[in-house]
Amino acid sequence: MAEILFPFDKIKKDSKIVIYGMGFVGQQYLTQVQALEYCHVVALIDRNASLFADTQYHVETVDSLEKYTYDHIVISVLFEDTARSIMADIQQKIDVPKEKFVFGKAGQGISMYGLAHMLKGYAELSDCLEDFLTKAKGKIDFFADAIRELKTNLYLSPEVFNSQKNFFMDYLHQEISVKKKIILLRFLYEVECFDKECAELFMHSIEDIKDDFDARMWLLWELSNMELHYQSIRYDNFFLDERRIIRENMEHYVGKNRYAKGTASKNGKRLALIATCCPTPSLPNFRMLLPVANEMKKMGCQVRIFPIDLFRYSYGECFIEPFWPVVEKSELSEEGFKAVLEAGIEMLYPKGSTIQERIEHFATNLYDYNPDIVYDFSGSYPFCSPIYYDAFPTVYLPMRGCSTGAWFDKYVARDKELCREENEIFHSILPEQLEEALPAYTDRKNELPPEPYDRKEHGFDPEDFLIVTSGRRLHTDLSIEFIDCVCSFLTQYPDAKWILVSNSKKDYIKVRYGSLLKERRIIEWGYESELSRLYGMCDIYWNPERNGSAGCVSEAMQCGLPVVLTTFPSDILPHIGKENAIAGGYAECKEYVEQLYSDKELYKQKSQLMKERYNAFIHGEGDYVRKLLEIGACIDKR
Repeated sequence: MAEILFPFDKIKKDSKIVIYGMGFVGQQYLTQVQALEYCHVVALIDRNASLFADTQYHVETVDSLEKYTYDHIVISVLFEDTARSIMADIQQKIDVPKEKFVFGKAGQGISMYGLAHMLKGYAELSDCLEDFLTKAKGKIDFFADAIRELKTNLYLSPEVFNSQKNFFMDYLHQEISVKKKIILLRFLYEVECFDKECAELFMHSIEDIKDDFDARMWLLWELSNMELHYQSIRYDNFFLDERRIIRENMEHYVGKNRYAKGTASKNGKRLALIATCCPTPSLPNFRMLLPVANEMKKMGCQVRIFPIDLFRYSYGECFIEPFWPVVEKSELSEEGFKAVLEAGIEMLYPKGSTIQERIEHFATNLYDYNPDIVYDFSGSYPFCSPIYYDAFPTVYLPMRGCSTGAWFDKYVARDKELCREENEIFHSILPEQLEEALPAYTDRKNELPPEPYDRKEHGFDPEDFLIVTSGRRLHTDLSIEFIDCVCSFLTQYPDAKWILVSNSKKDYIKVRYGSLLKERRIIEWGYESELSRLYGMCDIYWNPERNGSAGCVSEAMQCGLPVVLTTFPSDILPHIGKENAIAGGYAECKEYVEQLYSDKELYKQKSQLMKERYNAFIHGEGDYVRKLLEIGACIDKR
C-alpha cells in the first residue's frame, strides 16, 4: 500500500501550517513535509492530545490554536465526513475562515471502507464483507484504512479499541456465513488483536466449509502460521481440533483408496523422512532434517526424503489471500541437495498441479517405498500425517514447541517435563507417546567466535549498555508487554540501547516510542550476515516469549552474552536449562537485567555459564540419531 500523499497541490511551498489529527495520516503528512522542507509546521493538534504525551510528537489541544499564526489548518483524516465534523468543531470554538481549512481526501483511492463505516451497524458491516467477496479478489488491503485506524486505537486509545473490537466479536457470533466470518477474523488478525476466541472461531469456521477442501487446506495452513507467530492464540482444544480437521481433509483427498505397499525390507532399516516442501536446504525445516538423514545413512540405513508440496497458491485461488503466496511451483534445488546429502540418499521431488494430484503422488510413492519407520519433520504443517500414521510406525520430531496437531506413534520432545506441563493444557500428546532426545546444533562449531564489531564505528560509546534481540519474525514476536518492559528499562537507564536485528519492523514501536527511535536508543538494525560479530559488541540478549529463534540465541550463548528469558516452553529453554531462566514474567526479567547492569561479578558468572551451556550441546549427531532409531524400532505396528 502506497503512503498517503500530503495535499501539495493545495498548499504553497513555505506556507505556515497546522496539522490537525496525529493518527496515521497526520504522521504521514508530517514526515513528508519535514523531509522535503516544504512547509513550516507551527503546531500539531489532536482532540486526544493526551494520548501522545509519551511519543515523539508535541501534540496540543484545539484550544491552543489561538496562540499560533498560520496560513492553513490541514485536516489529516481519511474521510470527508470526519473532516467536516472536525472543521465544524473547530469553528464552534475559534473563528477560523473556511478558506484556511485544507482537506486532502487522503482516503480517496486507498481502500473501500474506513472504520467508521464498518462500525455503523451489523447490516453495514455485512455489506462490507459481501463487497469483499465480490470486489476484493481476496486482498485484505480492501480494508487497509480501517485496519490502520483500529491499530492506532489499539496502540493509543485502548478503551475505544476494546469497544470497537467487542462490536466485531458480537457480530461474529451472530453471522451465519462461514466466509464472512473468516474474512472478518483475518481483518482482526491484521489489526494484531487475534486472540484465543478468534482462533477458535477461525478453526470451527474452517471445519464448517463443506464444499471446498482446497480452501480448508489453505486456511488451516493460514491458521498454523497465525499460531506460529502468536502462541497466545492457542485455546485448550486448538491441537485436538486441528488434528480432527487434518483427518477429515485426508479422508476427502484419499477417500477409500488403500495404496499398495511395496516389498518389505530385510533388515528393518528402510526409513522415510517427511518434510514440508522448501526451495533450498538452508531453511529451518531442512536444517534439522539433513544432518539426521546423513547420520542415518552413515549408520547403514536406507534413507529417502519425502517433501510434501501442498502450498502452491497464487492470488485469486481462494476467497481470501494467503500471508505468503507461492505464485509459482515450488522447485527443490536438486544440485543444492546433492551437495549437502550423503551419497545414496534419495529425494522424492513433488509432482502434480493440484493438491489432489500432489497428495496422490506423495502417498503412492510412500506406500511403494514401504518404509519400516517414518520420521516426521513437517513441523507446524503435518497435514498429510494420517496417510503415513495409518500404515507405518511414525515418529514425530517437533520443529518447535511441545504440542502438535500431527498424527504419530511417538513424539520426541527436547524436554519431557516441559512437554508434560504443556500437555496438561492441550492434551495433544499422551504420556505413553512421549520420548526425550535433545538434538545437536551441528551447524555450530565449538570454537571462539569471530572478532566483534567495533562500537565506535557503529556509533556506540564504550560505556553504552547494549541489549540485543534478533529473529526473522520480530514484528509478531515482540508483544506490546515485552516492548513496554524493555523501553521502561531504557527510560530508567540513559546509557542503555536496544538493537533489534530483523528485516521486519513493529508498528507499535514507531507509534509509541518514536522518540527512542529518533534518539537511537532503539536501533532497527535490519538483516545481519555476521551475527556473532554483532553479538560480540553487545552486553545481553533479551528474549521475548516465543518458540523460535533457538539458532539466534545459541550464537549469543557462544559469544558469552547473558541470555534473559522466562520459563516459557521455547526450543532454546532445554539448552539453557529451566533453572537458568527467570521464574515469572517480563517484570522479573527487568529486575534481573538491572542486576546484570549493576553487578559486574554476577555478569561475569552468567556470561561464563552461557558459554559452558553452549559447549555442552555442541556435539555430533550420533547419539541423537541412535536414540531416534531406537524409538522407531520399538513401535509395535508392523
